[in-house]
Amino acid sequence: MTADPPSPARMSRLVRSRASYDAAQTNNENSNHWSNADSNAANRANDPETRQTLRDRSRYECENNGYASGLVEGIANDVIGTGPRLQLDIPGVNRDVTRGIANAFNNWSEAANFPEDLHVLQQTKVRDGEGFAVFINNPMILLTGRTPVSLDLKLYEAEQITDPWDFGLDPDYVDGIRFNGAGEPIEYTFVHNHPGGVWPWGALETLKIGAEHVLHWFKPKRPGQRRAIPETTPGLPLFAQLRRYTLATLGAAEFAAMLAGIMKTDAPADGFGPVAVAAMDEIELTRGHLLTLPAGWSADQFDPTQPATTYKEFKGEILGEIGRGHTAPFNVISGNSSGYNYSSGRLDHLLYQRAVKVERMRLVRRILARVFIAWIREATCAGLIPFGLPPLALWSWKWHFDGFGSIDPWKDAQTNDMNLRNGIATLADILGEQGRDWEDAIEQHAREIAKYAALKVPYPLAGPAPARPVTVEPDYSDAV
Repeated sequence: MTADPPSPARMSRLVRSRASYDAAQTNNENSNHWSNADSNAANRANDPETRQTLRDRSRYECENNGYASGLVEGIANDVIGTGPRLQLDIPGVNRDVTRGIANAFNNWSEAANFPEDLHVLQQTKVRDGEGFAVFINNPMILLTGRTPVSLDLKLYEAEQITDPWDFGLDPDYVDGIRFNGAGEPIEYTFVHNHPGGVWPWGALETLKIGAEHVLHWFKPKRPGQRRAIPETTPGLPLFAQLRRYTLATLGAAEFAAMLAGIMKTDAPADGFGPVAVAAMDEIELTRGHLLTLPAGWSADQFDPTQPATTYKEFKGEILGEIGRGHTAPFNVISGNSSGYNYSSGRLDHLLYQRAVKVERMRLVRRILARVFIAWIREATCAGLIPFGLPPLALWSWKWHFDGFGSIDPWKDAQTNDMNLRNGIATLADILGEQGRDWEDAIEQHAREIAKYAALKVPYPLAGPAPARPVTVEPDYSDAV
């Protein structure tokens, strides 16, 4: 039994329903704008050739554009900072034991240059779209004397995770990564040498490594996405526009200063007749000098007017749009806060700091947790973990990152004091935002109080709180 075809009236309603969306219309005005829109799946849209092209251009821009380079490095500095510090809590276990384990991990982190690896991974994620690391044993770490654990990370670029012998016939094998039925990676294929290295033929030699030994740091934006494009992608055309506009403004200023004056004579320049000059011939000009011309010729200087009054505004708009793709305010990408007052600066940075916190949360779950568990296995073999502790599933740990700098420390201190007194926040919450351990802070205060008492010196916190000096805050609300 077959269904009857829809009536003309129903077909007309369906067409009108689809056509009611302005964005679904295609006409002469918007056809060029939507010409590159497609229905590709995430992995087809991010095929190896496309990702390589975007990586090459992103790296080029970051190597030649101070704003792009500063943005990538600045985000890594804000997310990673001086490196995460571990705080461990094991139920029923003395704090001295848990602190000893946490200190042992932090010592290993310093000996293995773990914060530096995280910095490179984060910059690679923003600039290239994804970064890879493999767990290895590095005996050189033992020579530092800080740790008996030789665990280390070896970093790889995205070009080295691929299979030159893959012809795209296996849907569960995406550009060097094999996935199981649940969509989880189970194996990575690495090429022995970087395809762009000195010995490129080594790129045909492959090595397969289990997913339990590999860290893949990227941010998926579509369901089923396996590989990523640079996070700088939306801003790459804007960086090019910024460069062109800057060069055009500079060129106008240079051309205005190029011709100091023009002289001409009725006599032929060579004494034998008019000089023949081919169309579009170029004449080299020397800055600060006069120019002589053949008889019958004249020269007019181009209008040297340059868009000096709009250059700053244009530059600010372009940088603001580039930063928006990274949830970064204008002063983060420009390094210029002259146009901010306290309120606008704080408001802008609330959004940016929230994005940094989300990125740190992803880092904790996808990278730090796996590194800590891998370290626990080796630390147990090295005798750093006491016997008889509860199973690892009952442990809990936190990571302390560097706190955000305060725009107005006095106002922030008043807010923290009020929240503590009202019970809205705890000391752990406030010090955790600053990247500090609240128990360490209390114990340090106790030691300081005891030392002041032993020396019979008044403890500073015993006196009244100092009054805030009265200052007039400049208003830059009208500044660009």
